[in-house]
Amino acid sequence: MYSRRRKISLVYASKDDISFKKNRLLHLMLAIFAVVFVFLSCNPVDMYVWWFENILPLAAVLILAVMYKKKRLCNSSYACIFILLIMHIVGAHYTYSLCPAGIWLKDYLKLGRNNYDRMMSFAFGVLAYFPVIEILHDRLRIKYFQACILSLSFILSISAVNEIIQIYYPVVLNQEQSKMLIGMQGDIYDSQKDMGMVFSGSFIAMTGFILSRCVRNKRIHIVKKQ
Repeated sequence: MYSRRRKISLVYASKDDISFKKNRLLHLMLAIFAVVFVFLSCNPVDMYVWWFENILPLAAVLILAVMYKKKRLCNSSYACIFILLIMHIVGAHYTYSLCPAGIWLKDYLKLGRNNYDRMMSFAFGVLAYFPVIEILHDRLRIKYFQACILSLSFILSISAVNEIIQIYYPVVLNQEQSKMLIGMQGDIYDSQKDMGMVFSGSFIAMTGFILSRCVRNKRIHIVKKQ
């Protein structure tokens, strides 16, 4: 006989309302982030660029902290945000054009440029999908398939806005600092390629979410028939 199951998704928040004091995994992520942030704030390539790059990430952490009690996300979403923040502050410390991880990949694959910015764009597309779809589907109660499409669109919109904002960097920064932040490395199609990587990452994530839901629904259907 089929027993009714609680409706879940990959990023469904358990609704257990775990208090911050008991959320050990979140404690660990915050501690690691704080240590890495303080360590990388020492002697970055350009101190002004470092702080300029980290205004929004720090604001995001503050907003998530304020919203935790009433609008907490699941730990899977927090983990995705944590990975993105770590990747970003590493890039901000060295600048995306000089990041050692990108240099290693460039030498290993015989590439013509440091592709850490491409790696970051792809990671953003994949990892940002988790918290976005949780908010749209589990919080705002948008239908699952619609939430999947909207999540992809929303992440691409953020990427597009970021590329547009970069146009105005020379207004508030000097030429060298603007070059560090934009990180075109001589590629006139840098913005388009970055957005292409964001789209690729989000599309892969969306496909995974849709397939996982199809498989789960098929299993429930089989149980019902039995």
